[in-house]
Amino acid sequence: MGNLLIVLAACAATTCADAQSSVTQPPLLSRDREIALAESAGPPEVAEHATVYVLGTTGYVKEREGTNGFTCLVVRDTPLVIAPVCHDPEGSRTVVPRLLAEASMRAHGKTDDEIRRAIHDGIAAGDYLLPRRVGIAYMLSTENGGMVDGRMVHPLPHVMFYAPFAHMSEIGGSSNDLFHPNLPVVISEGAFNAYVVMHVPTGDLPVPAAMHFPRDQNTPAGYLFASRDAEISIARSAAPASIASRASIYVLGASGVDKVSEGTNGFACFVERDFDARARYPVCYDPEGVHSILPVQIRKAELLQAHKSKSEVEGELAEGFRIGRFRPPARLSVAYALSPEGFYIASDKRLVHSAPHVRVYAPYVRAREIGALLKSTEAEAIGRIPTLIHEGTPDAFVVVNMKID
Repeated sequence: MGNLLIVLAACAATTCADAQSSVTQPPLLSRDREIALAESAGPPEVAEHATVYVLGTTGYVKEREGTNGFTCLVVRDTPLVIAPVCHDPEGSRTVVPRLLAEASMRAHGKTDDEIRRAIHDGIAAGDYLLPRRVGIAYMLSTENGGMVDGRMVHPLPHVMFYAPFAHMSEIGGSSNDLFHPNLPVVISEGAFNAYVVMHVPTGDLPVPAAMHFPRDQNTPAGYLFASRDAEISIARSAAPASIASRASIYVLGASGVDKVSEGTNGFACFVERDFDARARYPVCYDPEGVHSILPVQIRKAELLQAHKSKSEVEGELAEGFRIGRFRPPARLSVAYALSPEGFYIASDKRLVHSAPHVRVYAPYVRAREIGALLKSTEAEAIGRIPTLIHEGTPDAFVVVNMKID
């Protein structure tokens, strides 16, 4: 299944010549069948208002003009692959024109090598653009499929974030993680069509039960933990051991935040605080997040520990972004929040366990631009549709819930 995910995701990003070699035109599907497949890639509320293309004898034909900026189509570069995908407005502006051009070239008899050269030349000439902000492509269809070792295989539903030229090491992974069902991976590593890919639950699932440290260590007194060792353990629990064991660790003390462990992989883990002292969010940031988001969260924790009001905290952080003390991530940045020790405060003031998730920072993005849900304080299930937190701000991020086996 891992091999097929790589093939299908690469096909949805650009020509399948980068993933597998074929010059055979795929058989055409009926119009209604292909439209249904295309729409199955995205959340219904996204797909039903998206532009839809179907494959014809000379390439793709626009069957419906959408109203939300999204584009859904079925990438079928070879007879053996069906890859329904819905691209957000950023992908519609940058990725989709390449897909349309590739299909047209293929229909007119161009070989895979000729198509690949034409695309690379077009990018160099500025004829084809690369994504310039964080965006998303949905591949939620249960009908994704292709032949692997002579049998039909269907990969799990997943989402893909545009990450031109990204490398697996930047998100803490390695080539061995390409087949891991519960961790983000980078496909087309280092290439213009690189993506960060994450599986999503096939449906809403109950939040898993929390695992507790001894209560005398686990219960903070105000914003401080009774035991520094407990806070270190909780901070490290945010990410896979392969990342957290080599990450720097920060903890909040009476006089501010201290780095208590120097890492070796560029990552850092910290338990974020919020305005209600009971809330806590163990997070491990990738190297880009360490230089952009972590300083914001450290200062927020220090201000809260100093009993500053919500307006004072928000005002200082906003001013910090305005004057350049803080900055948003300059490239796609992920943070792991997989800990069973994360808590948020529901609207009725209950302390609620947060579901294991991965954050993808998306500065200034609006929910409608990526088809995401807005934060719900009553979200007590692992939803399959990404949620946007801090919409429109420099530290906005997308939450992708993970099913941790």
